Amino acid sequence: MPTHSSIPDTFQFAALVVLLAIGIPALQAQVKFTNPVRITQRDGLPDNRVTCMAQDGNGFMWFGTFQGLCRFDGSVVKVFQNVPGNSTSLSQNQVNSLFYDSENNCLWIGTVNGLNVLDLRTDKFRIYFHDPNDQHSLTGNEIGRSIFKDRQGIVWIGLARKGFLRYNRAADNFDRFAYPLSASDVGERLHRASFISRILQDTHNDSILWMATGSGLLKFNKYSVGFVRYYTDLGDKEANIKINGNYNLYQHKDGRLFMGAYGGFLNIFDPIRETFRQVNPTLDPSRFVTGKGVVYEIMAKSEKELWVTTAQGLSVYDLEKDAITSEMLNDPNYNTIYRASYQDKSNRIWGRSTFGGVRIYDPLNEQFQHFPLQGASARFVPIKVLEAPVRNQLYVNVAGGKGLYLLDRKTNRWTLIPTPPGFLKNNAEFAGRGMIFLRDGRLLIVEESTLFTLSNDAKSLVRFPLQPDGKGARFMDALQDHQGRVWVTSVDGGLFRLDLVNGTSKVFSDELLDTAQKGQALSIGAIFEDSHQNIWIDASEGFSMYDSQRDSFINLRYSPGRTNVFRHISGLLRTIRGIFLLEAVQRMVSALPIQKTREKASSAS
Repeated sequence: MPTHSSIPDTFQFAALVVLLAIGIPALQAQVKFTNPVRITQRDGLPDNRVTCMAQDGNGFMWFGTFQGLCRFDGSVVKVFQNVPGNSTSLSQNQVNSLFYDSENNCLWIGTVNGLNVLDLRTDKFRIYFHDPNDQHSLTGNEIGRSIFKDRQGIVWIGLARKGFLRYNRAADNFDRFAYPLSASDVGERLHRASFISRILQDTHNDSILWMATGSGLLKFNKYSVGFVRYYTDLGDKEANIKINGNYNLYQHKDGRLFMGAYGGFLNIFDPIRETFRQVNPTLDPSRFVTGKGVVYEIMAKSEKELWVTTAQGLSVYDLEKDAITSEMLNDPNYNTIYRASYQDKSNRIWGRSTFGGVRIYDPLNEQFQHFPLQGASARFVPIKVLEAPVRNQLYVNVAGGKGLYLLDRKTNRWTLIPTPPGFLKNNAEFAGRGMIFLRDGRLLIVEESTLFTLSNDAKSLVRFPLQPDGKGARFMDALQDHQGRVWVTSVDGGLFRLDLVNGTSKVFSDELLDTAQKGQALSIGAIFEDSHQNIWIDASEGFSMYDSQRDSFINLRYSPGRTNVFRHISGLLRTIRGIFLLEAVQRMVSALPIQKTREKASSAS
C-alpha cells in the first residue's frame, strides 16, 4: 500500500497573488471554480482516471481510479491496490463506486471484479464474489456506479449488467433483484434495463427506490418487490438510445427526478404525472466531436439551482426559471475543465476527471486573485507590494525582473518601470527587495546594490540622491523613522542611517554586536519602530533595539539554552499589554512589556 507525498507546501510561479477578501464570511462564499488545487499522478495518484469519490468520518477523501483506491488526507495520497495472494487486499484495481457507511465506519468499494468493504480501523478488506452455488452471493462480480444506503439503514448495490442487490447485515449475504423484461416493454436495448447507474430513495416515500438504468428509469417498491419502468420515446431510434441511456440521477425535494444521459442534457421526470420533459443544452455542440450532451454529474448548488457537469463544461440550471442561467466551457484541449462531483463538509467542491485527476475548488482559496506575468523569468518573484496613488494600481518590487513593475488590477496589465540605461549589464536581472513611501511622497525602491526612486514622470527609475556608504553590502529593506531619517538594512554590511536633511549617511555594525563579535560581518533582517520611537532590528543571531532617547543600541544576542532571547524576529505587534515579537525560526510568540523594555534589555546584555 504505497504512500506518496502530495500537494507541495510552497509553489514558485511568476505571478502575484492578491487576497481580495478574508474572514469567516469567505467560508460561506459561492464557489467560483477558479484557482483549483490539482491532484494528479505527480502528487501520488496511481492513475489520472478518477471514477468516484467519498469522504469518511475523519474528513479524509477517497478516490476510485482505474489503478487502485486512494485516500487523501489533505497532503498525502495513500494508495490501496490488489496484492496477489493477499485475500485482505483490494479485489481488483479498477474502482467503479464508493460509499462511506458512517454507522459502521467502513467504506464500500465496487470494482470490476468484486465488492469490497474496507474496515477503516484496520485497513483490511472484506470481499464478496459471485458463487454459482450460492443464491445469496453476488449476481455478478462487476459492480456498477452506485452503492446506496437508504433511510432504514439498508445498503443497496447496483450491478453493471445484472440488476442490483440488497445487503442483509445479520446474515452477511445478499438478495438479488433484476427488472423482469416482458413482451410489453418498449424501447431500444432493453437488456440495459439491468445496467444500474444510480440508486436513490424517494424523498417522500420510504418504500420507493428510483434507479437510473441503461434503458430507462426504474421505480422499485422494496416492500412489495414491484417494478415500474419508464421510457422516453422521442420518435427516433438513435435519440431514444441516447436519452434513455441514463448515467446519473438526482431527485429534488419537490419530487422531480433529473436524469443525466448520454445525450440530450437533462431529462426531467414528474412522478405524479408520470411524464418526461427534456431540457436541451445551450452549449455549443460543434466544439466536441464526441461526448455531446453527456451528463457526468448532477448535484445541488442551492435549493433553487443545480450544477450539471457535462462533457463540454459546467452549467447552472435554475429550477424556478426552468433555464440554464450560466455556463463555463471546457478548453477544447482540456487545459481547463470544469466539474462538480462532490461537495465536502467544508463546502469545498471536488471535481473528478476520467483523464485529469482531481480538482479542488475551495471558496477560501478563491478569495485570492492571480495576476500572471507572461514571459517572466523562472526566477521572477514578487518581494514587496505597495498601493500606488492611482486607484486599482500596485507597485511591485521583484527579484528576477528588469526593474519595478506597475500592475493594474482592473485590466491585469503589467507595466515595466525600467532601470537607468546601463544599470543591468550582460542580461542581469533586477534584485528588488524592500520599498516604502517617504513622507514627502517619494517612492523609495530598495535594490540589493542601489536605492532608487521614480523619475518625475514616474515612467522610469532614477538613483536616489543619497546612497548608503557600504561597499559589498546587499541592501534588503528600509524604514523612515519619526524624525524623517531613513534606515536601510543589509546583508554583510550592517545598518545604515540616511539623514535626508543633512545629506549624510552613517553605518552601524560593531554597535550591534557583543564585544567578542566585533569586526564580524553583520546581517540585518526585519526592522520596526514602536510607539515609543525605539527601533527594533533583527540582527545576526539575536536582535537589537535602538534607544532613540539615549541614541544608543541595546543588544540581545541569542545562544542555545538562553531564555527570552530570540534568534530572529520577523514581526512586531503593539498591544495594550506590550510588544509581541514573532520568532520566525522556532515559530514562537512572546510578549515583552513596553514599560519594562529597557530593564529587561539591559539585564540580558
